[in-house]
Amino acid sequence: MNSALRAAAFLLAPIALAAPPLEHPDPEDFEPGVRDALVEGLAAFESARAGASDTELAAAYGELGRLYLAHHLTHAAEGVLANAAALAPQTFEWRYLLGYARQQQGKPDEAAADYARALELEPDHVAVVLRLGEAQFAAGRLEDAQQSFLAALERRPRSAAALAGLGRIALRRRDYPAAVRAFEQALAAEPQANGLNYPLAMAYRQMGQRERAQVLLERRGERDPVIDDPLLAGMAAQSASVQYHLESGYAALRSDAPRAAVEAFRQAVAVSPGDVSARLSLAQALAAAGDAGAAMTEIDAALELEPESAPAHYRKGSLFEQGGDPDAALSHYRRAVALDPGYAQARLLLAYALMRRHEFAAAAEQFAEISERQPGAAIVRYRLGLAHLGAGDCARAHGPLEEARQLNPRSGEILDALARAYASCASSTDAQRATALEAARLLYEARPRPEQAATLAMALAASGHFAEAAELQSGALEAARAEARPDDVAALEEDLALYRAGRPASRAWRPGASVFDPPRLAADADGR
Repeated sequence: MNSALRAAAFLLAPIALAAPPLEHPDPEDFEPGVRDALVEGLAAFESARAGASDTELAAAYGELGRLYLAHHLTHAAEGVLANAAALAPQTFEWRYLLGYARQQQGKPDEAAADYARALELEPDHVAVVLRLGEAQFAAGRLEDAQQSFLAALERRPRSAAALAGLGRIALRRRDYPAAVRAFEQALAAEPQANGLNYPLAMAYRQMGQRERAQVLLERRGERDPVIDDPLLAGMAAQSASVQYHLESGYAALRSDAPRAAVEAFRQAVAVSPGDVSARLSLAQALAAAGDAGAAMTEIDAALELEPESAPAHYRKGSLFEQGGDPDAALSHYRRAVALDPGYAQARLLLAYALMRRHEFAAAAEQFAEISERQPGAAIVRYRLGLAHLGAGDCARAHGPLEEARQLNPRSGEILDALARAYASCASSTDAQRATALEAARLLYEARPRPEQAATLAMALAASGHFAEAAELQSGALEAARAEARPDDVAALEEDLALYRAGRPASRAWRPGASVFDPPRLAADADGR
């Protein structure tokens, strides 16, 4: 610790109050933004405490506690906030924040006492009532917690946080029907609170409704009901931790709240304007919010800071692709992969872009590289097989498609591609043609659509059943004409002529088929 900090620590020695000993963090242990904020906060406290009245000293302690809480330094915050509350016992804010600091440290009984005192000072503060209920529940005081959550509902009907609290109490008491009612009402009030799907699923499971429970488990997330708390929200915005704001932004993106993510990432950029990751994350959120121009501005700013940033080129390529400029997108994907050959997501979007340009051999090289790095990814093996089929190399498509089938045996699209690869390849064995016919029949029986009819016709022709193939193909052709699908009509007509001439199909799909047009993916929200 440098001399200035040692001096500040000496001046911050505990005063004679009924409060825990003060333990101030060493700013040098933190990232630059947090370090500077702590140094500034300690210096402000040193200045404010000289000759201060009790009220002024309480405010100085309180502001320092707020700063500590903003950076999740709850133990240090407890000490200074206890001093603030002792010096100014009628000040709601310091007592409430003291309760929050103790609750965050797993001290529910102490937190509940602080919240109860804060509630005496501001009886209509709904956030305090809710946090009091949470502390009481954590302390095992279920009856008290229930009364608190009911009181919150009186003040704010349909409060998802209060309903969720009542649901957890009912679940703890094994009153599963009551738990279901409370959780269902909470989710109806706040559908984004997908974290409630798990306890709701547990309640349904205990009631014997396992199928319903399984559906809810598949929907489970991480977002709990929001407690509207301007005091804590304002405090959190003071954080000088880039990582704190980044994590808040990522959580907002996962919750499909791009505007909230934009605000969090803007805070990260404000704290550290030279942080490339923060600017790229802000660009991601802006793009998700529909502001492509502002997103591009942030990406360009990131590239000015770090011209060789693979993530920046990757995100710029994605933005160009979303904007309808595939050539520019391809250029930036290539640059991202050149800068970081192990960047799988950039390589995947490069492969997809090449597929859409019908550069199938080049796309196959990219899919093969990804597959070597991610051998368990069925979708990559499937796309590799499709790229080989698009390039006219059906024999090389067999292996990847067979592996994709083993990795994901329930995928109809993989089975369809494998059946067509076997049926259209001159080098296929009799056993492979028989497999193609069996697979195509299964697909058609499961979903008798024109697409599956065309696959079955292809497999029938490969096994020498040309008349039956022509009949099925004619039906698929009529459907394509009725649905006004000109590209499909041309492909179906071409194969129908072959079947009528007693010849099998020579390729699984025409190059312009939709199967060779993979989805246009936005840059992922992985923070890169």
